[in-house]
Formats: sequence, C-alpha cells, structure tokens
Amino acid sequence: MIVGLTGAGGMLGQEIVREAKSRRIDLVAWDRAQFDILDRDATSQVIGGAAPDVVIHAAAWTDVDGCEASPQKAYEVNGRGTENVARACEQCGAALVYLSTDYVFSGEKKTPYVEDDATDPINEYGKSKLMGEETVLRLGAKGVVARTSWVYGDHGKNFVLTMLRLGREGKPLRVVEDQIGAPTFAADLGRALLDLAGAAARGRAQGVYHVTNAGAISWYGLARTIFQFAGIPAEVSPVTSAEFPRPARRPKNSILSDQRLASAGVPALPPWEDALARCILRITTGADPQSRRAIP
Repeated sequence: MIVGLTGAGGMLGQEIVREAKSRRIDLVAWDRAQFDILDRDATSQVIGGAAPDVVIHAAAWTDVDGCEASPQKAYEVNGRGTENVARACEQCGAALVYLSTDYVFSGEKKTPYVEDDATDPINEYGKSKLMGEETVLRLGAKGVVARTSWVYGDHGKNFVLTMLRLGREGKPLRVVEDQIGAPTFAADLGRALLDLAGAAARGRAQGVYHVTNAGAISWYGLARTIFQFAGIPAEVSPVTSAEFPRPARRPKNSILSDQRLASAGVPALPPWEDALARCILRITTGADPQSRRAIP
C-alpha cells in the first residue's frame, strides 16, 4: 500500500512521517516545495504520478483568527485546495482521508458531538473546513473525513508549547475556562490517521469519524495540568470568553464522540492526560514512549 501525505512539513505531518517510518509504510510526503494545492494541474500531476492507494490531506490554513480576517483566502486554501486534492484522488482511484475540525460545530450542544450531528460553524475557519468536508464526502466510498480538536505537539505553534514558554517567564496568566474540548497529541492523532488511511484504502472506512484523545477539559484546566506535569509554579487565573475576546468566536463545547472509530478497526486514542504526560516527557527529556500510564 502506498500512502500519500499533504502538509508533510506541519506539526501533524511530521508526526505522520515519523510513524510511517517506524511502521515501514510506503509513504510519499509532500509539502509546498513539491506542489501548491491551489494549482489544480500540479496537484493532479504529482498525486497521480505517485499512484497512491490513499492520500491523507493534512495541508490547510489553520490560523483561526487569520481566517476570520481573510475569509476568501481560507475558502481558497481549505475549500478549493481540498477540491483539487479530491479531484486528483478521484482521477487516480485513490481513497482520501481529510483532516477536519471540531470548529464545524457551533458548540451550543450540551453533550459530545457525534459524527451525524448537524454542522453549524460560527467562524470563517470552520466554514472553510466544512467546504472541504463536503467536497471529500462527494467521493462516496473513497472519501473519509477525520475531525479532531485542540491538536498540540512538541514542536510547531500550539497551546502546550505556548503555556510552557509563558509559565517559565513567570508572568501571571489568564486562560479561558468556558470552552471545553479534548486536547489531542499530534503523535497519537498521526497513528490513528495512518490506521484510518489503511482502512479507507481497503474499503473498510468511509464517511465521517471523530479522532481525539479521550476525555475533556477546559483551556484553563489544561493550562493548570501542563504546569503541574512540567513542575512549573505558574500563576494562572480563569476568565470567560467574553473577558478574553478574539477576532473569531470559538465553540464553547468542542467535545467529539469517537465511537464510530471502532467500526473501522481503529483503536480509540488514550486519555488526554496520558497523552499530555508523554508529550511533556518528550519535550523535557527527548524520550518518546508510545504510552505512559503513570501520570506525574
């Protein structure tokens, strides 16, 4: 099986490359140096030339506030760019796994979102990712949407690294408490996406799946746990979303139910506390355990 990967240079893309190497999966990794997903002809030529069985489409514009300020660019990259990747996959007969987001939901539901819940994005980023979803699902049996939430890792730009940096600076912090979701370690997500890609290539997965670490916490609770695990005596106070306004509105409930994953033969991801402990261990020591149940 040959797996193609867009967005290989990003935080998640690098984790997928790492995992594929450890499994000896035949992975063809692309970033913008190979082709721009906005160039339909180049996208078709490069993907078709690799003859993949399945493509994981992780390339996207994920700057939520940037998308709010420049919605047309968001629709171009996350909407039209995804359409170009989907067309290329359709032409060469490859299945497609598209990485999407909890932001396709409004966040008003009081219980975890399931895959069949009605979408209702409240910001431009969510709207642009929903455009991508609709395109991928038109592929029918060859199209898979994998929604995730609150992704972080030991490199790139993400909440965990930002909190560690600010905590070490010793400044008092104010973190939003009324937004709840499932923090998801990019390493765990990468493993699950490769599993899902294998199922899609073999015709055992299609449609929408939710892929997050288990459990849920607020941003404030996550910040406190980061400092606890890292041994940083940071001063952090809870605030409401109204007290910490951003250009783009965020869903208050971003919890995604992942019960459909089992039907594709993909194991559920471990609890978010386990994942966070492993990520911080990797950051502080360079160790890379697959699973670490003893929380510091």
